[in-house]
Amino acid sequence: MGMIREIDLPVDHSALSVLEDWFTALFADAGWSSPGRVRTRIELATHEICVNVVDHSGLTRCDRLHVRGAVDDHGVTVHVSDGGAVPDRTRMAVEPVPGVPQEGGYGLMIVRKLVDDFEHTREGTVNTWRLHVHRPPAGGGR
Repeated sequence: MGMIREIDLPVDHSALSVLEDWFTALFADAGWSSPGRVRTRIELATHEICVNVVDHSGLTRCDRLHVRGAVDDHGVTVHVSDGGAVPDRTRMAVEPVPGVPQEGGYGLMIVRKLVDDFEHTREGTVNTWRLHVHRPPAGGGR
């Protein structure tokens, strides 16, 4: 199954600064000495999802978001879970169009471009955002 690491964070922008060290530990524990672009992509996407939770979930600093990362030979998967409002799926599905004014949607567009697999699920009162980046074959790849 690989290495798994979890963290609970307050729903607050300043709390997200710990994610950099959390990712360092996740990859080190998994024995990935040079995760390179895989780490960059998953870390940026995770941060963007967490920022979206802080900005749009309706939760407060007293609430928590849960981040769970798993690294194995195939890549890295991160689940971000929160108890916030149900996201507007119609807005989630729309990607911004160049030259057309639009409020919102850019963060999820960035996430989709950074990761290989992305999905949102809702079970009961919990949103879960699943992000996955494949480990490139030895010698190259995205």
